Amino acid sequence: MMRTRIEETPAPKTRSAKSSEAMPIAAPTPAPEVPPKAEKVSLYVPKAAYKFIKQTALDFDKKPHDLLIEGIEMVLAKYGKSLKDFQGA
Repeated sequence: MMRTRIEETPAPKTRSAKSSEAMPIAAPTPAPEVPPKAEKVSLYVPKAAYKFIKQTALDFDKKPHDLLIEGIEMVLAKYGKSLKDFQGA
């Protein structure tokens, strides 16, 4: 008994993501809004103090930034000023 060879046609090649085909790119997220004429400031504090600020902010459903701004407001109030006094300056 003789066996006959069955020839299969190769499956068509599919393009992978690595090919030269362009993949759609999501639009970049916009930068957070910064008040006009706001100055970026770096602040160095002990790690434990910053961890406390982060935890306190979490406890009060705020951001650490909110607590730092609150502290700045307290210092300005001590000298008779407010952040609102500097807006539009």
